[in-house]
Amino acid sequence: MIEKFNLCLTGNPCLGEKLPIYKAQESLKPECTPVHEDFKLLQQRSRWVSFRSNTNFISRIHSTREKGFTLLELLVAMLMVSMVTIIIAQALKLSINSWDRAQREGDTFQARIVIPSLLRKQLDSIVREKVFAQGQAPVKLVFKGNEKGLSFFTSFTPMAGNLTGLLRVTYVHDKEKSTLFLYQKLILTLEDLKDIYCPLSEVWDRQLEPSGKIVGTRLFDIRYSKEKSLSDTDSDSVANIWENTKNQYPGSIFLNFQTIAKKMTSNPELWHFNIGT
Repeated sequence: MIEKFNLCLTGNPCLGEKLPIYKAQESLKPECTPVHEDFKLLQQRSRWVSFRSNTNFISRIHSTREKGFTLLELLVAMLMVSMVTIIIAQALKLSINSWDRAQREGDTFQARIVIPSLLRKQLDSIVREKVFAQGQAPVKLVFKGNEKGLSFFTSFTPMAGNLTGLLRVTYVHDKEKSTLFLYQKLILTLEDLKDIYCPLSEVWDRQLEPSGKIVGTRLFDIRYSKEKSLSDTDSDSVANIWENTKNQYPGSIFLNFQTIAKKMTSNPELWHFNIGT
């Protein structure tokens, strides 16, 4: 097919004229040829796309199989979840029981442990006499004990306390209110040894405020013995009031201690303390 012609000028050799002639340009490839090649290219591309889509589909199937779980894996996972659930439930149960017990006992459970331990340390550090001025004779410090409580001098002070030095410690039990009161008086001069500062004395002026009290103390019965050893103690050597003029201090003390709470009452506990070390 001839698309176009280029005009050329050639001369007549006889007349010496140049006549225009038309020279055909080289024909191009038919127009249908590019369409045919494009069609083949489209077919190749469609085959490639279909091949890739099939490949992706197969790869998705394989990846789905790899991401799936077997029956054994599911059973193991369920077992682990069950074990974790049981552990959490047991921990929650223990927490609830502890909270319920604390609500029932209140502070009395701590008092059952703290009071005997504190009294033992104070009695181990008991002070029998004290020199207040250089060159003076030591002053004897009196021990008082009756059915209401006891009073004595000690050098033991709790680490968290503000009072350090010689202390006069007095325990007083109010049976009607079921309350135990603890008094502490710092001894600096001879004036501080007067009975007006002792809550067990009849001349107590009630100016000394209690340093602590424990509500719910049903029993705080104290008995005094001149014997230190528990095996040497008999019923005749034990008294509710200490009034021994020869021995200013008893050898040992027996404490019958019991606390009560809102919903429960502890069993009575009998404690034995030696005086001094």
